[in-house]
Amino acid sequence: IISFWNINAQVNQDIPVKIGGSYQKDTEYQKAIEKIKLDDAQLRVTYQFKYGVIKQKDISFITDTMLLITGDNYSIYFDQNDIKRRDAFSSYVRQNGPPQVFMSTSQSEFSELTINENNYFSPSESGETAQLYKDRGKNFITVMDFDNSNFGASELYFYQEESIHIPWEIKEDTISVLGYLCTKANCDFGGRIYTAWFTQDIPINEGPYKFYGLPGMILKIEDSEKLFQFEAIGLEKLENAEIVIDENSRYLKCTKEEYSTIKKRMRENFTEFYREGMSLNYSYRKNGIEYIPIEKI
Repeated sequence: IISFWNINAQVNQDIPVKIGGSYQKDTEYQKAIEKIKLDDAQLRVTYQFKYGVIKQKDISFITDTMLLITGDNYSIYFDQNDIKRRDAFSSYVRQNGPPQVFMSTSQSEFSELTINENNYFSPSESGETAQLYKDRGKNFITVMDFDNSNFGASELYFYQEESIHIPWEIKEDTISVLGYLCTKANCDFGGRIYTAWFTQDIPINEGPYKFYGLPGMILKIEDSEKLFQFEAIGLEKLENAEIVIDENSRYLKCTKEEYSTIKKRMRENFTEFYREGMSLNYSYRKNGIEYIPIEKI
């Protein structure tokens, strides 16, 4: 059981009671996906995630805000803005009423439309859609994702990894992160060399993304090329919240390798929409960002 006596964090109840899973609601066409409780949510760690991408043949950096929600045995890691992005189009439809006609438009035709910004919607080119669950007791990771790159044919995917073991080497160096004394540790993971800083004042072997297995919370970690940098920027105790996961019968199970191919395709294009009366024009635009895989192998 996690002890929070040494955690200098505020209690926050201004979050959804159930954390995780898809954000679908019941509609006249389909029932929402059932949620399964995994754990009581006890702590939220907010990370600033800075990562390199290729844009116009040069490396640029994007910064996202990621959340790690953890309980006694399970955790979930996800992009805090994902809910907003998924809800944006649904809110747009609710405000304007459901369209009656859907029209696929080429990018050249779409660019010729006289765009009224109140009737235009486009998701972000960046950001993360996947949710990553850790079962620390069984060394088991589940990744669930939503592919909306093909409008009208969205799919849900998941894959699982067993017996995740990260070969940590703990050093004597220390730094302070968020006021916590952190100890240095190195590892080789996914074909990259990482330096992590963990604190035993938060006695839980957790961290961002797939990183865990140290005798304390990882508050900072980066690879040797500084292409992927995670740093904790906030801690909050949670009350009356649960970590939940979707019942996966509507998900397509895939391997990690298959998911990598799917994820690359998902990120190559994104859909933009323009409403004209009862018609909804949509077009696929090529993403100007090429993602560098965090795991080489």
